[in-house]
Order: sequence, then C-alpha cells, then structure tokens
Amino acid sequence: MIVYLSTRDHQYPIRWRLMQDFDVDPGTRRELLQRFRLLSYEKAFRLRSFPAATYVFADLERLTPEETERAAIVWRTLAESGRGMRLLNHPIQSMRRFELLRHLHEQGINDFNVRRLTDPRPMRFPVFIRSESDHSGSATPLLHSPAELDAAIERLVAAGKNRDDKIVVEFCDTADADGIYHRYGAHVVGSRIFASNLFFDKHWVVKHPNMAATTPARAAAEQRYAATNPHEAALGPICRLTHIDYGRIDYAVVNGKIQVFEINTNPTAPSGAHLLMAAREIDLELDPGPPIPVKARYEPPWKQELSWAHCLSRGIHVALRDLDLLHLEPPIQATLRRAKRGAFGLLNGRRFRWKVKHGGAAKSSRPPERTA
Repeated sequence: MIVYLSTRDHQYPIRWRLMQDFDVDPGTRRELLQRFRLLSYEKAFRLRSFPAATYVFADLERLTPEETERAAIVWRTLAESGRGMRLLNHPIQSMRRFELLRHLHEQGINDFNVRRLTDPRPMRFPVFIRSESDHSGSATPLLHSPAELDAAIERLVAAGKNRDDKIVVEFCDTADADGIYHRYGAHVVGSRIFASNLFFDKHWVVKHPNMAATTPARAAAEQRYAATNPHEAALGPICRLTHIDYGRIDYAVVNGKIQVFEINTNPTAPSGAHLLMAAREIDLELDPGPPIPVKARYEPPWKQELSWAHCLSRGIHVALRDLDLLHLEPPIQATLRRAKRGAFGLLNGRRFRWKVKHGGAAKSSRPPERTA
C-alpha cells in the first residue's frame, strides 16, 4: 500500500489520475486504486497510529512551518518503527522553492539567482516576483530596473499581499530563434524519472500547452522527448541534491544546459503507465503487523492556558445562547464571579493559617516601611 499525503484541498492532482483520467486503461486503474490510499495532512495530524506502508509526503510547499514540523514527527514515527518502510520527500530536508533555486545557483547548475524581497542582494535584471508556496506563476510582469522592482513591491503591499512568502527571481530567457519559449516537465518517483511533457508558448510564463505555438514540428519534438527521456541522467543528481523523491521537475535547456525552475511536490501525477511502473517498485511487501503508534506530539512554542473558570463561563454562555436565554446571562455570570472570588478567598485563608501554624510568614501586600 502507498499512502499519499497532501493538504486536504489539494488531493486532486493524484485523484484525477487515479479516478478521472479516461486515458488510463481499466486494468491499470484497478491496480493503481488497489495500491494507493489518499490521506490529508489535517487527518494525519490527528491519528495516533499508522499502518505499515510506503508513504509519499507530497504538497510540501503548502505546509506552514508548524505543519512542516508536525509532518516531520509523522516521518520520524514511521522511520524509527523498524518496519523497513519506504518514505519519500522528507518534510524538512526536501528543499522548497527558494532554498532549491538558491542552492542550484550556488552549485553552478542554474545560471539565474533568487532572493527574498527583504534581501539586499544585488540582482541581474530583468526579474519577476512570485510566491514561494503556490503554483500560480509570476505575480508581476518582467521588471527591468531596481526602480521597477521597488514600485512592484509597493503595489503588492498596497494590495494587501504578504511580503514574507514572496521571492524575486532573475529571468531566464528560454526563447528559441522564433521567440517561442519552452518548458520541459519530468516526474520523479523514487529512483525513476519519466519525461512527461514539453510545452511551448509565445509568453515567457509557460504553464500549459499553447496550441497556437505548437506546430507539428514542436509536437513531434514533445513526442521524442517523452519517448527518449534525454535528460534522465542529468536530472537524477539534481533530485538527490535537493532531497526530493517525488514531484515534477519544471525546467528548460539553454545553450545545452539544464535550468530548473522548480520541483513541484504535488503535481498532476505522471501518466498511468509510468505511475504504475514506479508504484510497483516503491510499494514494498511489508508485514502488516500492528499499527505504529505516534509517541511524540507537536508542542507549540506558546500555548494559551485557559483556567477552569474561563471554560465554565464559556460553557454557560454557549448553553444560554443555544437555549435563547442570553437575557439570563448577566446575573448567572455575576453569581459565578462571586463564587470564584469566595473560593479563592477561602483557599488563601487556609494557606495563611497553615503558614502561621508552621512558622511561616504571611506575605503582606503593603511595602515595607523605610527606616532612617
């Protein structure tokens, strides 16, 4: 069994391939459905045990820092179980978009660099701004000077956009002699890399196939790419370098050199045939055994502690609201406050008598008198 983890609202990339892609033959679909189980992170964080299986930690870009650490607890629970399970995409070690692009540039793989909005690092223009966590592409047109970049940042702030998850990316020109931009897409599943698609567009942001830019010659080039998988040997080390075992590598080839734009960890799954081929390799024959208990829980850095009196007061409010008796709340809450003060007074009185009996000094709320 393969457990595919993603956020609750973004299970469609894998679900579509398993259930809605009519190009998948019935036999392949049947086996894929037998092998895969979809599990949201939101539900996984509430579980107290997990079955032995292969786990794919997908959709890492959309996890908050807290959710990333909670996913790491799940990973550690499974890894330390001693059951020999296969785990793909470490929630912390797998690089997100910013770290990935910066690291690939520092390693000499990418010719273009990236920085955060608050980073004073000089850039090579033109640049564009995009989010670090979503897959909607550029948030700005190409910006050709520091003044244009500053103005774009001001517009984002004025529109109420968060600056913390925005990054500035240097433009990588992938256009051919005819001014057509291209983008390769290759899937990685475990040790397998599959050439999936080659898109062309007249616009520099290439996210989907543009039929107006896809001539018969370019369509034939995409077919050759999918059939020959020419960049498999070069993409494997990049995946290992960035610690990503599952996703889709979006890249271009400029002057014979691969330029990686991102590795999406929750892409539309590879074709049914490719997905099944990889699933048979990563879906290990494991002893089911007992469920694996979660022994560690996430501890937030700060947690509000509510007193019993607050919880009781809140419960009374909810009960009166549901019974349409809120007009009775003021005297009831006032009685509750008097009872609470009386209980605290009685408790403090007992503490005072105990201290006097055992030779302790009662604390005074008055400051000590000053002597000359």
